[in-house]
Amino acid sequence: MVQDTTPEDETLASEYVLGVLDGDQRADAAARIGRDVAFARLVADWEERLGGFNDGYKPVEPPASVKSALDDRLFGAEQKSGGILNWFFGALTAAVIALAVLISVGPPPGRLVAELAADDSPFAFSVAVEGDALQLARSTGDVPSDRDLELWLIVGETAPVSLGVFTTELAIEIPDLGEGYVLAVSLEPKGGSTTGAPTGPVVAAGALEKI
Repeated sequence: MVQDTTPEDETLASEYVLGVLDGDQRADAAARIGRDVAFARLVADWEERLGGFNDGYKPVEPPASVKSALDDRLFGAEQKSGGILNWFFGALTAAVIALAVLISVGPPPGRLVAELAADDSPFAFSVAVEGDALQLARSTGDVPSDRDLELWLIVGETAPVSLGVFTTELAIEIPDLGEGYVLAVSLEPKGGSTTGAPTGPVVAAGALEKI
């Protein structure tokens, strides 16, 4: 579902790309990418802007100490109070470490997104794929209590492959998804299809596109 964005969303998208959000904030932002195409495009824009930092650098694996230091700074035990200067320099250190990681390993790969819908269907779904992680969220449509939704992957002329049964959201790991691959959602009996193929009506479909 496409939503309007705000200056706060711009800040959130930049902080997500820099990697300076805490665990809960980053999880919330990642979930929003899966349901809000406008916000996902903001994140992609920031990845493109910051990608220039990679010019002149060869990709290298950051040392384990970098991640350890970042984890300690962001998620470790509460530090002893040292006044506003300690807080400022601590936050600055975390930002510098995060930027160093971004420069050394490069920006995340381009995301794939899809809006699944169908004529005369009350259902709509938003899909976002980052790496091997696929997240789907139902935007509209009510699922009867005796039915489930099932997500299917269709590549070329091959038979549909089930990716999972859900009612509201679905998060799975699936490798090698590509632009143009078709995703479809069918309404199935409780527990999903027992035949290995869609048995109920297909209520939404759409193709993955890169942003």
